[in-house]
Amino acid sequence: VILSCVVVKMKVAIVVAALVALAAAATEVKFVGVKTKTPEEHDQARQEFIDAINAMPGVTWKAGVNSRFQGKPIGHAKDLCGVKEGSKEALEAAIASGRVDVA
Repeated sequence: VILSCVVVKMKVAIVVAALVALAAAATEVKFVGVKTKTPEEHDQARQEFIDAINAMPGVTWKAGVNSRFQGKPIGHAKDLCGVKEGSKEALEAAIASGRVDVA
């Protein structure tokens, strides 16, 4: 039971990491140089992103719209996900100092 719990947690972590990478890649590639200014343009860009995720083969869940982010740019929820400015550098420093062990 413990082993299966660990496997499930690892699978969830891999899926989350893949989604974060997908979001970063899609934002950087698809929307480079495009400055959306109006809430309607933000909503259109978000819908295109959702449609791209839902069109991916093998995805076992369905992306959808959350009214909380209506009219907001993609990435607006970044701080809610724990991604903060300088977090990569802080983690690297913690690893280098020995406060964090990477196994």
